[in-house]
Amino acid sequence: MNNTTKLIAFVVLLAIPVQPVFTQQQATGHQIPFELVGIDVSKEKSLSLQEAVELALRNNRDIEVERINMEVSQFGLKGAEGQYDPVFSFGPSFTSRTIPIASLLGGGPNATVSSDNYFWNARLQQRFTSGANLDLFFNNSRDATNNAFNVLNPQFNNTLGFNFTQPLFRNLKIDPFRREIRISKTQTSLSSAQFRLRVIETVTGVVQSYWDLAYAYSDLEVKQETARWALSQLEINKRLAAAGTLAEVQIVEAEAELERREGDVLLAMENVSRAQNVLKQLLLPDRKDTLWSQSFKPSDTADLKPNSIQLEEALQKALAARPELEQIGLQEELNAIDVVYNRGQAKPQVDLLANYLSTGLAGTRLEQTNPFTAQNQLVFNRLNELSSLAGLPPVTQPIQGSIPQNLVGGYEDSLSNLFRQKYRTFEAGILINLPLRNRTAEANVGRSLAAGRQLQTLRQRVEQLVEADVRNALQAVATAEKRVASARAGRTASQAQLDSEERRFRVGETTNFFVLTRQNQLSEARSREMRALADHNIAIAQFQRAIATTLEKFNIQLKN
Repeated sequence: MNNTTKLIAFVVLLAIPVQPVFTQQQATGHQIPFELVGIDVSKEKSLSLQEAVELALRNNRDIEVERINMEVSQFGLKGAEGQYDPVFSFGPSFTSRTIPIASLLGGGPNATVSSDNYFWNARLQQRFTSGANLDLFFNNSRDATNNAFNVLNPQFNNTLGFNFTQPLFRNLKIDPFRREIRISKTQTSLSSAQFRLRVIETVTGVVQSYWDLAYAYSDLEVKQETARWALSQLEINKRLAAAGTLAEVQIVEAEAELERREGDVLLAMENVSRAQNVLKQLLLPDRKDTLWSQSFKPSDTADLKPNSIQLEEALQKALAARPELEQIGLQEELNAIDVVYNRGQAKPQVDLLANYLSTGLAGTRLEQTNPFTAQNQLVFNRLNELSSLAGLPPVTQPIQGSIPQNLVGGYEDSLSNLFRQKYRTFEAGILINLPLRNRTAEANVGRSLAAGRQLQTLRQRVEQLVEADVRNALQAVATAEKRVASARAGRTASQAQLDSEERRFRVGETTNFFVLTRQNQLSEARSREMRALADHNIAIAQFQRAIATTLEKFNIQLKN
């Protein structure tokens, strides 16, 4: 190349910007349109990280499942506490009965006895947290019969009383019902811990997917800009070739590089689509949501967030707040409940018993002959006739089984007799049950103690896993910070190399190949920097998950 040719080439190159920026309209015919399958890219939804987290908390199906599990546990507790609700029962009924008799003492005419009975009984049962049981009852009946031996017909019967049982040894501190309540309370707390763990994991997944999508968009922009550089270089080569200062093969080389970079743009678009789908799975409630057809565009930018929490402080936070350790603690509480209950069941049964019964009775008195003395009436009549002839006084037939006046009356008289407590029964005692051997209870105690030792071992193992997780997360944060610094330095150096290579190309000291190579190196350096920034933000989110501060970070308060 002679001096004149070099001068012409230099003038041509001076007229061309070093890094031309092309809009989509300027790159018509070469710019690849932004297209995503099933998405209307014109309906772009700008989304901040906080908005993404809030969408996930409202719509994520995994969170909803855990929320329902917690609700089910609360209903289980409510049902267990319902064991101590009083139970009232009332049952009116009527019975009519006619039965044959085969005895002269049956009391019924024609060898049958008929009766009509009306009942209205009430009962109140109450269980107490001391293990005691109380059964109050108030029974009423009206009985009418053709039995000749009944002096009161119809008659009203009432009974009022209670049965009371109080354990004194076994089931005194805990019984099956109190055990169920304690277990239900602990399981409610366990469901709450599982819900918190699911929320933390989901939010962490949203943060990671959000920054992955942000990186995918940034990488797409880099690839598009790199393709525009290739297009610019192709146009420069065409001008130089037209001026006779560049070989035609350089145009083919630039065209090949442009096609390769456009292929990178297509792959970057696919990565954007995949990243959007991953994020939408976490944010949207179902496949029919209209947001599936919109393009999500992160509005937050990845930045370098220095970490001030050191290892010892991080470990203390993690060991105090990790839901996994809280769940083991709650499982230990469940085990402690079983140990106390099974030890109680191994004790002898000693129960205090108390029963009381008051009876009321009243009815209509019948004026009828006593069937047992009716056959003597003729004898007494003849005896009195003879006594009269002999001048002796008459003989009076003795009255057998007379009915007291207070038993004659109606239902109100029966109630009066009942509440006067003249006819009552009281019983008190102790029931002692001493099994000669109780191997079942002893085995249950042994199994509960073994399960407790197993939980202690599991706690040690999980604590070790938590420490390793915290150390790894803290190391990832530190590494990510250094990667960002290294990537930024690399991007700055690559930019300087490209600027230098383009200046050399202007004066003919290098070739098109080296310019394109430097462009590729700068593109890769910029992608590494953005990837490092995204990874740093993801590492921060993983570190927050490891020390269980994710909810505080996003101001999330969970309602129990």
